[in-house]
Amino acid sequence: MEVELRIQAAAPDVVWVGLSTPKQERSMFEHRSRLGVPAMAGVGAAFDFIAGTAKQAWMQENGLEWFFRLTQEPQRLCHRKAGDRLQVTGERRENRG
Repeated sequence: MEVELRIQAAAPDVVWVGLSTPKQERSMFEHRSRLGVPAMAGVGAAFDFIAGTAKQAWMQENGLEWFFRLTQEPQRLCHRKAGDRLQVTGERRENRG
């Protein structure tokens, strides 16, 4: 509640939300009407990368950043990422005929 009051008092045009997915999406959805800001943007770990508190994956260029993140936070990401990859793999097979 204190954060809401501070945001309302500041009256920003944009609120940048740097939480993990899906926490940031849920938070933006839950608070959108009470904050009264024109725009909210979920930026995930961007603040951590800029601050230097999280490593950015070299694998990003090769489409493997998900694997790097999985090795950094296996408990949190294993179930979600494995499901995403299986779904994408299944869709690709279906598209190939």
